[in-house]
Amino acid sequence: MQFTPLTAGDFDQPGEPIQVGPFSVEIVHDEFPEYPYDAGSPPIIHTYSDGTGISHAAGFLEDFFGTVSPAWVSRHWRKLCEILDQDEDKHDADARDYFAPNSEGYRSHASLSDVREEMFREILDQMRPGSPVKWSDSATDWLDALAALYTLAGVPAFRMARNGYCQRHYIEVLTVYTPDFCKSVGFNPKRSDPEKDAAAMADQIGAWAFGDCYGYRIEDADGEELDSCYGYLGTWWSEAGEHLLSQINESLEYQFKQHEMAGLAMTPEAMQTGQEAAHT
Repeated sequence: MQFTPLTAGDFDQPGEPIQVGPFSVEIVHDEFPEYPYDAGSPPIIHTYSDGTGISHAAGFLEDFFGTVSPAWVSRHWRKLCEILDQDEDKHDADARDYFAPNSEGYRSHASLSDVREEMFREILDQMRPGSPVKWSDSATDWLDALAALYTLAGVPAFRMARNGYCQRHYIEVLTVYTPDFCKSVGFNPKRSDPEKDAAAMADQIGAWAFGDCYGYRIEDADGEELDSCYGYLGTWWSEAGEHLLSQINESLEYQFKQHEMAGLAMTPEAMQTGQEAAHT
């Protein structure tokens, strides 16, 4: 019996087995998929539509101003005002007023740059979902600001969003190729395509969040399981499902070969040869 590889169109929906020769093949919905982020992935922040989420941020991506110097802030304070939606004149006046010595000649900060950094840090913290002063749980503005800040600092940062199957069911992802990460894995953003990698990571997280995770199970004619594997992220009819279908076909091809070998072993000729060998 010759095996013909299966395609996505051969399956209607998860949980409905199809017959392929003597085997039953079923795509199964994986209800407990593992989160796709691992140690080899760049630092990310991802949030759900309600502002909750998981942060995998080696070095804490949230604390951008902990990664730059006061001198850098001083050089870019006007651009920082633009990113954080602050009026330049008001920020400058407030910063200088705060830096001014008190009646005893005492200054609370070592430099005007330190004052600016503290003010910008506080504004960024207030944009974060869950902040007492933030009226909305949406993380969009916060993640947009973080992406713009890292980009200004020369660090590749990408914002992605993926939609689910219900209204207001979506995730937002910020991926940052920090110098520490790039050094640790030998990744050179200038020689690679970090945006493409970030998009692939967002696709995987979206599939994980929205339940698009599947596996397969292959059984023989007696209902005995011959092979199974789970944790494939992405729908089987999409490009992401090509790996799942490839694994199913690889396993089926092996099962067909085993079945054929077992059938040959049970032919009268093979049995006669085996009996003769046993009596010699």
